Amino acid sequence: ENTIKGHMLVSVFGGGTSNSEYEFLTGNSMAFLPKGTVAFQLYLRHAMPSLVTELNSEGYTGNSATHLQKARNYNRDKAYPLLGFDKFYDYTNMIVPFVKMRNNATDQCTYDNITHDYEQQRKSTDAPYFGYTMTIQNHSSYDVPFDNFDDKRIVVENADATDLGYYLSLIKYSDEMFENLINYYKNTDEPTVIFLTGDHQPRINDASMNALTKGQYKNWNDEEMMRHRYAIPFMIWANYDIGGQKVEQTSMNYLQTLLMETTESELTGFQKYQQDLQKEIPVLTGNGYIGSDGKFYELNDETSPYYSLLQDYSILQYNDLVDTKNRDNDFF
Repeated sequence: ENTIKGHMLVSVFGGGTSNSEYEFLTGNSMAFLPKGTVAFQLYLRHAMPSLVTELNSEGYTGNSATHLQKARNYNRDKAYPLLGFDKFYDYTNMIVPFVKMRNNATDQCTYDNITHDYEQQRKSTDAPYFGYTMTIQNHSSYDVPFDNFDDKRIVVENADATDLGYYLSLIKYSDEMFENLINYYKNTDEPTVIFLTGDHQPRINDASMNALTKGQYKNWNDEEMMRHRYAIPFMIWANYDIGGQKVEQTSMNYLQTLLMETTESELTGFQKYQQDLQKEIPVLTGNGYIGSDGKFYELNDETSPYYSLLQDYSILQYNDLVDTKNRDNDFF
């Protein structure tokens, strides 16, 4: 009754986190930007509409971002304010004690920071609160043991994949820390929604992937690679009934619309457009897309029955990201 979950396809794997952030926060797609580019660094030059500005217009307070690493990574110190965040907590100005696992801040540390920010906000207002975090605990690499792991080490049997074992050990910690976050808000009276997703799959090395797939990984074609190596889980949890649901397929650019539908917020014109588009193109990434017919298509396939729909989407994205002087701000 209180969880929507599923898997989606993303545009990056093993790195490029900020491109997933860009797709989620803006609803735009890496499908229309050159391969290998970083949207935060190359294209985000002006203030632009986002999930943040939408919630701000609805009276949400807080509007804080937390990423307990260097603020300049991926240009976040410039990109986050342009997307509408009022505050940005990095490891130098965080408001809770810094606790690390390996060389990175723990998920618990990140969650404690946003919860503390929420509690501080509640001292001055009862307006709805919005906070955003990008965790760092499980960042690669996974091929070197660390001395501050304890008894949660996971070993992968029947496959030579030590790095996967280290990654899964980190995920075990993440599980428990996320449970702590859920339990905190489960016991609050205020209606609360928590959206959790990965940014991309971990950078498990090719030898481990071949061992896990019994040698098939090295032979995957573009479609198989996209469907398997770029799939990540997500969930939306609430401390009230939101109508449990399993989403079979989607992509990162559509998720802010799903989140707004879940909270029964008023949708923007762009989000209503996405609702219709997703019926025809349920999955769109920088690596290709899947049509409502279930087939995989290359982005430049002009014979695709969905090609004209892609061109319409690209025009809207150009107006939003590049043609800022003529942007239809009311629509976005």
